[in-house]
Amino acid sequence: MRLRRAAASAVSALVLLVPLAIGGLASNAAASTQDFSFTSMSSDFFLGRDAGGNATLRTVETLVAEFPDFDQNHGIERAIPDRYGEARLELAIVSVTDAAGNAVEYSTSHEDGFTVLRIGSADAFVHGTVTYRIEYTQRNVVGSFADTDADEFYWDVNGTGWGQPFGSVSATVHLENGIAGSLTGNLACYQGYEGSTDTCDITRTGDTIRASVSDLAPYQTMTIAIGFDRATFVDPPLLKNNWLFAVLPWVLIALTVAAFLFIIGVRVFLWRDARGRGIIIPEYSSLPDVYPMLAAELLGKTNAALPAQIVRFAVARILAIREHPARPTDARYELELLAGWPTVSHDERWVLKVLFGKLAVGKRVTLNSSDTAIGDRFASHTLDMLTEVRTRRWRAQPKSRIPRIVRWSTFGLAGAAVALWFVSIGLDVEAPGLGPAAVVCVVGWVVVASLASRPYLITDKGAVVRDHFFGMRDYISLAEADRIRVLQAPGTAERVDVTDESAVIKLYEKLLPYAMIFGLEREWIAELGRHYDVTEQPSWYSGSTDLAAVSVFTNSLASTHFATTPPPPSSSSSWGSSGGSSFSGGSSGGGFSGGGGGGGGGGGW
Repeated sequence: MRLRRAAASAVSALVLLVPLAIGGLASNAAASTQDFSFTSMSSDFFLGRDAGGNATLRTVETLVAEFPDFDQNHGIERAIPDRYGEARLELAIVSVTDAAGNAVEYSTSHEDGFTVLRIGSADAFVHGTVTYRIEYTQRNVVGSFADTDADEFYWDVNGTGWGQPFGSVSATVHLENGIAGSLTGNLACYQGYEGSTDTCDITRTGDTIRASVSDLAPYQTMTIAIGFDRATFVDPPLLKNNWLFAVLPWVLIALTVAAFLFIIGVRVFLWRDARGRGIIIPEYSSLPDVYPMLAAELLGKTNAALPAQIVRFAVARILAIREHPARPTDARYELELLAGWPTVSHDERWVLKVLFGKLAVGKRVTLNSSDTAIGDRFASHTLDMLTEVRTRRWRAQPKSRIPRIVRWSTFGLAGAAVALWFVSIGLDVEAPGLGPAAVVCVVGWVVVASLASRPYLITDKGAVVRDHFFGMRDYISLAEADRIRVLQAPGTAERVDVTDESAVIKLYEKLLPYAMIFGLEREWIAELGRHYDVTEQPSWYSGSTDLAAVSVFTNSLASTHFATTPPPPSSSSSWGSSGGSSFSGGSSGGGFSGGGGGGGGGGGW
């Protein structure tokens, strides 16, 4: 506001100078309401102490203004700070009168930490010499300073927010309630722009202290500092020490952390997959109506789902995998659809359609991560596996009111923390826990709300299927001799002839996709390789003589994320010093002009 007023004055001056430069007379109407001066400002401060030891102050300001003779001003504005540092001054306006003691019309407003008095009537102009007498009371006007080891009445008299010059500024401090006996003897007076260390005369006579200066330019002030013995006054109550700002933020943080730990405990100890039968029996064949992508979804091995499904089609001679080592890495592998694709069940056939689009024997497709056609088709089937798992009742959400309770509780904590933070900003309160509380509680609400989402847990029915595949995992992990014993166990020997190498190979090929799901493909491919060495090499994979290349293929595909077509773009203080106390005292001579409380500023209107 100070800059705005200075700019307004400069603009007004230019407006006046331009007509004069061309030989005309300046129009009275063009003058700024800030173009006037003060003959004097005298302030009587009645400084005392209440029964509780709090500093009290009654101030009587007498301002003598000199207005132009033409209609320009309705009166003046006086901005008085509401705070001294972090202490609220509890400002109360007693009266506004003229030199004869007659009441003068005024209104009050609040702006940037100031109470602004607009004195005068919008229906009348003031001319020539006009006197304004403003009386108001305040509390908590004394600060305690460690560097001077004293309590100080460190006060700006007129303030640095006036755009008008003052012929003289004087202050008379009347010491009441016996506080004169606690004076340290240190007195100081400063004058000039904010930060100036130029001194001025200040004297004491009994219970009265006087100081005065002459010819202050716009935005200059007089500041006085009077030292008292330590603990003459009680420290002013600070909002930051109120439990609302000092304790409540940490309580909100603690409750948010407790909610986070609670929901973690719920997920770990309460929301758990069904235990199943508890005993895992080695299995060497999949369930008849379960294919690799579905098994991977149930087991939470989604990265291995697609490569396992492709290898399942390959070993079943539904498609062939062609490796082209000379091609770039991202276009190295090609799939060819074979004549056996009509035998694929309806449940699995959608995967072939995603890979090839239209199904036709001999059709080839390159597995390129930039292929948006494949990416778009997969994107449209993203939820198919999860939906099927839920439809088969292998996974289901637990019934619980916990998510709603936890979400609303943490939302309330976040709302309270943010509201408290905004209130502190409005009251200019600086407490260490306010910012962290707002951040922790908001982030905590988001995290807890996410963790409170009921997961799809494996049901008793799903646990049977899961344990079956765990049995396949254990079978794949067995030593060769142990796998043979399983195949020759009672009730199974007639199904697999371990002396028939081709039968063993077909069995092991069928297990390869599930070895991939459990991350055991390297070991299983090596096992298959030993059997292939005594028979012919597999026809379902070509391009490399080393079957270990299949492992490279599966790892490469597991880390591939096909591109999708991007969606189309959518359419469319202004009144000088604000009463903030200096970090150091001024009564011993180390202060400066504008470093105290009080002051403020004003102007015309």
